[in-house]
Amino acid sequence: MRPEITFAIRAYNEEKYIQSKFDDLIPKLKMANAKSEIVMVIKGGDGTAAIAKKFRKRYGNMRVFKKQKMNIIATLNFMIEKARSDIIVTDNADDLFVGDVDRAVSIFKDKKVGGIIESNELNRGDCLNEGMKIFEQAYDDVKLRHHTIGRYVTDPIFCVHIFRKSALKKPYVETVNDDTEITHKLLEGGYKVIYDKALFRHVTDNPLQPRLTVKGILRRRQRTEKFRKQAKKILNTNRFSIATRLGEFTEAVFLTLTRVNAIQFLEFIEFLVVMLSATVAGNIRLMFVDKDEYIRVR
Repeated sequence: MRPEITFAIRAYNEEKYIQSKFDDLIPKLKMANAKSEIVMVIKGGDGTAAIAKKFRKRYGNMRVFKKQKMNIIATLNFMIEKARSDIIVTDNADDLFVGDVDRAVSIFKDKKVGGIIESNELNRGDCLNEGMKIFEQAYDDVKLRHHTIGRYVTDPIFCVHIFRKSALKKPYVETVNDDTEITHKLLEGGYKVIYDKALFRHVTDNPLQPRLTVKGILRRRQRTEKFRKQAKKILNTNRFSIATRLGEFTEAVFLTLTRVNAIQFLEFIEFLVVMLSATVAGNIRLMFVDKDEYIRVR
């Protein structure tokens, strides 16, 4: 029987995490009523592939590919193409998927639904991470107010990680921020995108994922700025214009400041300074380094 849902997993030197990843994910897939499969692409030179092959014996519906020369865009297109189901979950080797597999499949019974945006579960500890958690919760509220009607997204600002393959044309993705790009393409194609708070994409504070660092924010801002350059060219949208971004960002900052106490205020200010500095540094770095390299920090 063909699978109903495919988990597409990218891995780059994930030997430290992949055992725990599969120990967590595979039992959930086996317990679900929906038929599932795993398609995995591995890059790097550590023992990730050997560990994945052991789990392939335990979970038969799993295919593992090594593609050293593929960049991040080509990798995702390859996995989507290899998927035998129409419902795709783009998963990461250092995330814990805590959503309900059967719930995700059932949502796609509505043929007008093209994608699902899952809520992120944030439990951060140190100041930098706590500041990010506080801000992202406020920013989500801003986006929900401006870009959704009920459960339906009306503007391509969100990030889709579960989507309908048949709703996208080849090439499925063309930019490094595939999740936001997919949202844009689904809405442009007339599909609904559901914001489902009950479907958590991953636990951010988990044993598989290191704490966010200044270096991590720098790399993420670099990738985000590169996506915006690509989006302007490929997607033909001004959705990511500086004016739009500044408006939402400013509103989220003010909303954050109305919610925090004195200690949280300091934590948020630390995060804000780091993120703004990383945005500037990321743009400067793009002037000298502009490659489609695999960037582990998503």
